Amino acid sequence: MLLDFIERCDAYCARTGRSREWLSKRLFGSARALREVEAGRKTNGKDRDIGVRRLQRAMDDLVLLEGDIGDAPIQPAGAQEAAA
Repeated sequence: MLLDFIERCDAYCARTGRSREWLSKRLFGSARALREVEAGRKTNGKDRDIGVRRLQRAMDDLVLLEGDIGDAPIQPAGAQEAAA
């Protein structure tokens, strides 16, 4: 479940041009949280454990973000002007 979530986060970032830090801040309130959870790092001497309910809220939020981009490919800012 966690690996699937991380993969979806990476796919969202790739598709939208958003950074992983931006998405982490959006989902967890910390730019480092997504990276720490994936790596199993310790924060303040404790394992980084976001909890099942917090993970579910982040997954629900990611679903909403994914829905916002629809089926159209998203290009980084400025790409449309360069193509014109």
